[in-house]
Amino acid sequence: MQSTTQTAKPEYLLMALRQTIKDEGITYNTLAQQLGVPLSSLKRHLHNTSIPLEKLLTYCVGAGINLSELHQVALKLQFKNENFFNEIQDDVFFEFPQLYDFYRELRHRENDLHLMQEEYGLDDAATYLYLRALEILGLIQLGESNRFSFIGPYHYQMSSSSKLGQQYLKSLTEQLLKAKDSAKVICGRMYLSEEQLESIETKLNEEILRTHNENMEQGRTEPDHLRNLMFFETKYKKVLFSAGISPLPNDVLNRVKNMISEDGNV
Repeated sequence: MQSTTQTAKPEYLLMALRQTIKDEGITYNTLAQQLGVPLSSLKRHLHNTSIPLEKLLTYCVGAGINLSELHQVALKLQFKNENFFNEIQDDVFFEFPQLYDFYRELRHRENDLHLMQEEYGLDDAATYLYLRALEILGLIQLGESNRFSFIGPYHYQMSSSSKLGQQYLKSLTEQLLKAKDSAKVICGRMYLSEEQLESIETKLNEEILRTHNENMEQGRTEPDHLRNLMFFETKYKKVLFSAGISPLPNDVLNRVKNMISEDGNV
């Protein structure tokens, strides 16, 4: 349950306003004409987290929602999306897939940065570029000598529209297609002993047979419900987004900052 004292972040207030405008079937052009503001200014304001309160109130009136209602919508969006990579993080990771590979591996090997450096041939300067880029994205807090601490949840999710998520699905699909068989149930990085795997197999088989027998008894035997099922497990193999975690280009920080500047917020 969300606390009534919780405050929505500016980016979610703007997201709620944009969603309200869309839900009401109002075009940006119509709203701009109604309020007597240039279309370019309206679009910029709706993505600017430093928007003045009076301007926000004006747009709320145009969208037919008061500030209290907008805040409630924003809180719901914030609660739903807080554990998702935001749009700019997704864009940067898609542009620099090795940066995401580095971040994901660092999450699982927080105390093994020196081993990662040895494994991928990264000197301190190359490592700093990775860490500094992650700091700019708001994912870590960077200290001296490449010491760092993570910010945010341990697990981030990818939205359905995420370019990074689509790339992940593509990479995973390509890996599965190379396998002898394919499956619809896919779990990665699972720590399971042989005994536990056997137990899961037994439970899964029992549930499949129970459901099958129930359908047979109740006459639910439509031809299009007939299935061949096969599940298998393999030893873990990393799914990489990039060709490998190698030194980032020297202009990566400027390019990341430019992407953030163009978007208006992280």
